[in-house]
Amino acid sequence: MYGELPTQAQLDRWTHEITHHTLPHENVKTFLDGFRYDAHPVLEKVLNVLFILHADHEQNCSTSTMRNIGSAHSDPDSAVAGAAAALYGPLHGGANEAVLRMLAEIGSV
Repeated sequence: MYGELPTQAQLDRWTHEITHHTLPHENVKTFLDGFRYDAHPVLEKVLNVLFILHADHEQNCSTSTMRNIGSAHSDPDSAVAGAAAALYGPLHGGANEAVLRMLAEIGSV
């Protein structure tokens, strides 16, 4: 990260941080438990694509907004509020909502 290989202590610390801070929150399990066990595969594929798109999206509008506000050393609440406002826009978070509406209109196969 800093232009040179880490020391063993730095590598151990980084490995510990990554291992202990990349687990999904328990609420994700609760969210997924809300789906029926016998849901149609069309819905499973939609969720897989949605998760892949989010993971692959890299630095999106709300992430950039939070980082920009945070780089000014504003308080975290302001950075989160700005990011949430960016996420609310129809071309970002609202786009997911539009896809869900479209899928509802399509109905079943």
